[in-house]
Amino acid sequence: MALNILKRDTGLVGLDFGYSGLKLLQLTGGDSPAILRMGFIDFPDAIREDFDARLHQARQHLPKLLAKLQLKGARAVCSIPAALTVVHHVQTPRLEGAELERQVRERFLQAVPCDLDGVVLRHFVVPPESRGNQGQQEVICMAVSRDVVMKLVSLIKSCRLVPAAMHVEPLAMVRAFDHITNRAEDSEITTLYLDVAAQGTGIIVAHGRDLVFSKMVNIGGAAFDKRACEQVGGSLELAHRHRLRANQVAAEPGAVASNQGASRQASAAQARSQAGGAPIEADLPSTAVADERRQGRLPPEMQSLEGAADVAENDPLAIDLRDLWDTLADEISMCIRYHQSAYPSRRIDRAIFLGGESANVDLCQHVARALRLRAHLGDPLARLSRHPDLLVAGVTESQAYPGWAVPLGLCVSPTDL
Repeated sequence: MALNILKRDTGLVGLDFGYSGLKLLQLTGGDSPAILRMGFIDFPDAIREDFDARLHQARQHLPKLLAKLQLKGARAVCSIPAALTVVHHVQTPRLEGAELERQVRERFLQAVPCDLDGVVLRHFVVPPESRGNQGQQEVICMAVSRDVVMKLVSLIKSCRLVPAAMHVEPLAMVRAFDHITNRAEDSEITTLYLDVAAQGTGIIVAHGRDLVFSKMVNIGGAAFDKRACEQVGGSLELAHRHRLRANQVAAEPGAVASNQGASRQASAAQARSQAGGAPIEADLPSTAVADERRQGRLPPEMQSLEGAADVAENDPLAIDLRDLWDTLADEISMCIRYHQSAYPSRRIDRAIFLGGESANVDLCQHVARALRLRAHLGDPLARLSRHPDLLVAGVTESQAYPGWAVPLGLCVSPTDL
């Protein structure tokens, strides 16, 4: 679980071992990387709650996927599932080295009693501008069972790949957007990344490229499906399909965008705006985000939610999930307040919705309005071209694929194994 910024590797295979499936991504090297390989393995609903069952499914199908993509002996970087990662913030005196590590371990154990011999625990100190108490510093601890790490390493080796690194999802997600925070002044931009995925929602705050807050809440696609099942009846699978049809923008977990995806998405947003949708107003200072991005244009990875139309109340497919959305907004609001207490001089400048569930524009719009934030739909791979030798397996074409931030981040993250 690498947490330090080291020299980047090229030609890495990013393996995002998720709840609903395993995503594979490989980029070409150089200053203008292109997508070279993409793949997806779906995990059936019946095994998604069982980590070992998902491992077994991956062990059976990943070698076949690698053969289709002509990948053998490649170096692989794997994500550690967010639901199996314990993230805890602690405050310590301004220490370094062994004394800081001792303090972190003690404070982590006070909050999360466990046997540290069976845990991989990493920590890093966030930028020093936090908290009014100048004698304290904010430290983020990330822990995962050593057994989980070794099982993932075993999976990689069994498929004749070479383990290069393991990364937690929040750091990989922030790395995926390094290219839009590469100017010196971008360090002043505070971004809220909301990864609304199948198992839950990752709430991540970054100052430029620096991760300063991370938490996961168990409100995501699985919870939405259960609520939809209560309303429409039938099985969870049928409720899931009904809910996707009810979404204004529906995307399968393995959906991949074509080069024209961003323009089609922009056209859809314009059509929704012309339909009379109210824009999301934001009470924001005129800081660096007012310049977003260069010459007032958003980067291709970000599509504004302003102008998106509300869901029609007489829509026969509509499923009312607003109480869950309100609960999610409350959880996010608490995280924002924590960030505000740690960084009194910083406000959230923008929110970027990611994850497969962000395909539901109504959800994103509802949460953004509740938080009074300027929000964008994220499409991490929109800027990347397709290599002439691109091979794809298990991935269908779609307009956008907001759920691919983690595999992209893995491909550009440091390696240390």
